[in-house]
Amino acid sequence: MVEMALLHNVLYRHLGEVPLVQMGSPPALGQAQV
Repeated sequence: MVEMALLHNVLYRHLGEVPLVQMGSPPALGQAQV
């Protein structure tokens, strides 16, 4: 799960688009748990 969170974080950071922020909500919560 950590790897997926990192991948999502990198993708969202690289793109940095508004729609990705919404989609990044679930991964962000998962990352916060970790």
